[in-house]
Amino acid sequence: MPSDDVITTKLADDPLVSAAEAGRALGVTTVSVQRWVRDGLIAAEKMPGKTGAYVLRRSEVERVLAERAAKRESSKAVAS
Repeated sequence: MPSDDVITTKLADDPLVSAAEAGRALGVTTVSVQRWVRDGLIAAEKMPGKTGAYVLRRSEVERVLAERAAKRESSKAVAS
């Protein structure tokens, strides 16, 4: 099992981003990101408080970006 130092370093290397920031990176609206979270397509944490805003790990946003790019490339290859 990794030590607490390793876990802390891993989390520090993977900053949190807001749903709005994730949406900008993914080229979709904040509402789309929130829908994807509710549908289980992208992992996020809900912040406590009245608004309960979603925050996502940057690595999770990068994972979805890579998946979307791969799907686009696959679609192009099939269409050719």
